[in-house]
Amino acid sequence: MKYAIFYESVSGNNEAVAKAIKDALPEGDCVHFGKPDEAALANADLVFVGAPARGNSYLPPVLDFLGKIENKKVALFVAAGYGDTPAFFAMMFDRIKSRLPESNEVVGTFAVQGKIHESILAKYSKMFEGKEDSNDWKAWKANYDRSQSRPDKDDLGRAGKFAKEVFDKLNA
Repeated sequence: MKYAIFYESVSGNNEAVAKAIKDALPEGDCVHFGKPDEAALANADLVFVGAPARGNSYLPPVLDFLGKIENKKVALFVAAGYGDTPAFFAMMFDRIKSRLPESNEVVGTFAVQGKIHESILAKYSKMFEGKEDSNDWKAWKANYDRSQSRPDKDDLGRAGKFAKEVFDKLNA
């Protein structure tokens, strides 16, 4: 089975996940690894698509790309700094899946917390200036602090395991 891995990465989180996925799969079966490229879809039976989370979804160029995928097995992945709960990721994947044409089959999803960029910390610090004792700020800052070591080795190992399980199931 030929596969392609399409991803966008702003801070390196999704690139790390994409590399872990690629490293877990047979190299000779990979027909594309990199940014979304409509022409590369033709030779892939299975496509992995990943991008940073923005507004509880993917970046707009990746959402547009999803709409161009037809008749494929699709596995979605994301490293999102803001959310780290199953409910958050399920809501996000529901939004993302709604952009795929019905001719596709989503065969799996993988989500992990990613590192929140320091520029986002500066933005939120300004927003919460004078409100540092609020529960909202404390929760946001705790999430930021947790995110700084993510995705970690365990996260990337789980990404590789996810990819191998999807690939092996479809090749059975």
